[in-house]
Amino acid sequence: MKTIKKIIRMITYNIWSLVGFEVIFKLLSFAIFTPLFFSLFDLVMRLTGYKYLTLENIASFLSNPKTIGMLLVLIILMTIYTMFDITTIIIILNQSYQKTKNERNNRRGNVYQNGNCNTAERIKRNQNCTINRKIHSFYKD
Repeated sequence: MKTIKKIIRMITYNIWSLVGFEVIFKLLSFAIFTPLFFSLFDLVMRLTGYKYLTLENIASFLSNPKTIGMLLVLIILMTIYTMFDITTIIIILNQSYQKTKNERNNRRGNVYQNGNCNTAERIKRNQNCTINRKIHSFYKD
């Protein structure tokens, strides 16, 4: 019960930063990534010579090297997208845990920038242990 109250306090401490980030991020995702995904899919359909997919031709479409390449690019893009989202949420919750408000010196723009920088660093250095340390320190206290 004590842990649940602690989690609720953390979420509500910077609730407007958290909600603001999620709303803006999801709207931009819907406006940018959905059309990008469909454009890439249409491009691959044209490059492979398919007008439409059916149950009969989907196996040959998915085994085409161009399709496999597109799927790999999409997986990489979605991984970066997800890491940015998770990293920014962790930063906001960490600030809540430390009782730091996202005001003046730490506006929402800085939260996005910090999330972006941390995502780039994590991709560069391949350090997934940071998340584990933050989770461990949360339950340790």
